Amino acid sequence: MTVKIFSQQPKVSVIIASYNHVNYVKEAVTSVLEQDIDKMEVIVADDGSDDGTPDEIEKIQDSRIKLIRLEENRKEHPRNLGLSIAEGEYIAFQNSDDKWMPGKLKKQINYLDKNPKAAACFTGVGIIDEFGKPKNSLLARFLFISKN
Repeated sequence: MTVKIFSQQPKVSVIIASYNHVNYVKEAVTSVLEQDIDKMEVIVADDGSDDGTPDEIEKIQDSRIKLIRLEENRKEHPRNLGLSIAEGEYIAFQNSDDKWMPGKLKKQINYLDKNPKAAACFTGVGIIDEFGKPKNSLLARFLFISKN
């Protein structure tokens, strides 16, 4: 495991749990790294992938990334492991087959900074297929319709 020592606490620790998402993980991690946040660490906890997912992450040359390779799938919970080493003032979760829109994280951090009584902050969700096109299946349309 590579660990970067910050001279100051990172504003946010982004924890990405991954498992067998070799085709999506680079885009997922890149969408986090491209957020307009100065002090950020990205903790990728790979849960024993056997398809080359962690190798794909290692190809991304960015000192903000901490890669944890778990040897056995489902032996430990990757998000909990990420939380145990996170140094950020805030914690954000990302999945290894999702991607964030530009500016998403900064908007959430600004909201949390201005609303210190808020315990969490969520965003809207758009469902896309493996080609990045909107997915309008019956299931996808009803996944995130509840208020708040």
